[in-house]
Amino acid sequence: MLRAAPTEIGADAMLTTRASGAGRVSYVATVPNPELSRSIARWLVPATAAGTWAATETVTVTTGSRAGAPGLAFVSNWSAHEGTVTTPSAVRDLETREVVAAGTTLTLAPRAAHVYELVDADAS
Repeated sequence: MLRAAPTEIGADAMLTTRASGAGRVSYVATVPNPELSRSIARWLVPATAAGTWAATETVTVTTGSRAGAPGLAFVSNWSAHEGTVTTPSAVRDLETREVVAAGTTLTLAPRAAHVYELVDADAS
C-alpha cells in the first residue's frame, strides 16, 4: 500500500488492494504519473505475450488476438538507429508474406514498423 504525504485530507492510502473471494479488489485514488502507471500495469499483468519477444531498448512489441483468428504482433523501432527483435514463435511478415522461424533475430531499420501474424511452426 502506498501512502500519500500528509495534506489537508490526511495521509491515507492512495493505492490499496485486497484479496476478495477468488479475485482481488484494488483502488487507485490518484492520477498516476508514467512511472506509477507502468508499475501498476506490470503488477496487473506480469507476463504478457509481448514480453516473450526479446527486443532492444528502442523496440516495442504490442500483441493482440481475437477468437478464431491468428494473433498479431506490432513491432516498432522508435530509434534513429537499427534495432533487433527475436521472435518467440514462427511468424509471417504481413508485408512480405515471408514466414520466419521461432528464435530468429530480425533487424529493424531506423523508425521501422512491422506487423507479424503468429503461425504454426509447420507453416510455409
